[in-house]
Amino acid sequence: MSCEKPVNSPFYLDTSACNFNDNSSSISDSKRRYRYVKVGETYASQVEDSCQVEKMFLTSWPVNNDDPNISCTDVHHELAYGFEISWLVGICRSSCGGVIDSCYLDDANHFQCDITSIFDLGG
Repeated sequence: MSCEKPVNSPFYLDTSACNFNDNSSSISDSKRRYRYVKVGETYASQVEDSCQVEKMFLTSWPVNNDDPNISCTDVHHELAYGFEISWLVGICRSSCGGVIDSCYLDDANHFQCDITSIFDLGG
């Protein structure tokens, strides 16, 4: 986030304490800007009035949205972790009668439908 005014929120990490080496900005640097990182789900209502979202990154790192204690190291680990893409939910829906919890990968990494789950749910 790039903000015109300083933000006093435990959910915003001030990047001046981090060594992110990102001098790029889509906003003119003619005015002093304050840069922050917000981790986890962020709704428009959670963006401070003087702030703009400059960049967003998708990660699969497990985040506790209720815990505001995030460090520069945590952000680095999140970004380095990246994100996971899974086809399992899609194939479950099409192959196991639409019951997402009824499929799994077996020990040989082969897709299987759990027939007992399907019948338990009236399938």
